[in-house]
Amino acid sequence: MEKKVEKYITDNDLFKKGDSIGVAVSGGADSMVLLFLLKKLGYDVTALHFEHGIRGEESLSDAAFVKEQCDINDIPCIIGHGDIPAYSADNKCSIETAARLMRYDFLSSRGFGSVATAHHMDDNAETVLQHILRGTGIKGLTGIPKRNGCIVRPLLCVTRAEIEEYAASNGIPYITDSTNSDTKYSRNRVRSEVMPILRRVNPNAESAIIRLSENASSVMKMIEDAADDVDVELSDGRASVSRDELLAVPEPVSQHVLYRMFCHIGQMIDIEKEHYSEILSLSRTGAEKHIKNGCYARYEYGRTVIFRKDAQQDGFCVPFTDETVYPGGRIIILHNAPFAVNDDRNEEFLRCIPDGAVVRTRLTGDMFHPLGGKLKKLKDYFIDMKIPADKRDGIPLLAFGSEIIWVIGYNISDDYKVTDRDDCVALRNIKD
Repeated sequence: MEKKVEKYITDNDLFKKGDSIGVAVSGGADSMVLLFLLKKLGYDVTALHFEHGIRGEESLSDAAFVKEQCDINDIPCIIGHGDIPAYSADNKCSIETAARLMRYDFLSSRGFGSVATAHHMDDNAETVLQHILRGTGIKGLTGIPKRNGCIVRPLLCVTRAEIEEYAASNGIPYITDSTNSDTKYSRNRVRSEVMPILRRVNPNAESAIIRLSENASSVMKMIEDAADDVDVELSDGRASVSRDELLAVPEPVSQHVLYRMFCHIGQMIDIEKEHYSEILSLSRTGAEKHIKNGCYARYEYGRTVIFRKDAQQDGFCVPFTDETVYPGGRIIILHNAPFAVNDDRNEEFLRCIPDGAVVRTRLTGDMFHPLGGKLKKLKDYFIDMKIPADKRDGIPLLAFGSEIIWVIGYNISDDYKVTDRDDCVALRNIKD
């Protein structure tokens, strides 16, 4: 087994001798074998244990066990802590999802170029099967990647049986997580109930699933290359793409483009095929659909937009002064600046600014008289300007009551245009 794992590490360029390697260690057989095997092979390892707060004293006992074994064997150890039940409730995701997200955040933030996890061949087969049962696309068939950022999986070449045999023959101590047998978790049901049935049909069920995964990986590479040619616009908390372009490419490509868009806004898992169909069905400007976990899709002027509502800017209202600081920028008065006509909508000249003016975000009932146009609802102005709906709440406004003086970055009110060039106010908006 040692030779098999070392060859796998070398063939896939996971890491090299001399590198400092973080090893995710839960205390179970898989991770303890990984830690001791890599140390025996001569790698510089540090154990990383995340105490997840799911099982109370038992969870704390696991952390103490890992620390004790590392001390006995002169292995550096870093312990992290988290409250996964609270994270799950706050973010409206499953305990399994919360545990995975918090654990990987801990592992990837320790500063190691490579962090090895103990996922093995059986884990990979179970993951593919879970994806199939959920209704996955081709990407879900590719299973657990050998490398994902700094996370590497050196044991994907061996089975759970091989690992347990290695632990027994080498006297490697380990503990058993009581939640591993709890079938309220979907992975445990697949492992303890579904896989045994499949093995009765085909004793080599795991290997057959892995072959499917390898074939899917080859197809996925072609899809990824095609997705690279689709023009996607990315900004903070938002991604958009031409709907026509999405519909023009094969469905697997459009699905992968949307998957990448979700990844950009931080939703990297559990986006299912039915969600893609719902997204592509949006074809009326302003039509919107909640997808999952605060992520939304909207159709805006020919483009499909993916965004997080929790990424939208909170409303604000601050008094206007000589230097008005608001969330995202500040507005200064340019004293003695000569009148000039320019196209920079972040620098404007106004006839006057009434006492009591504020800089704020939009409110119901706001009215705007755009320069050279007609008085209208601010909402209608935004629609005329084709400003995406998810951006409108964050646009700063210079306002007096419900009257909008300046839609900052876009236009000024015709009612405040300069009539006397020697008596006007110059303003500059400076973005943070």
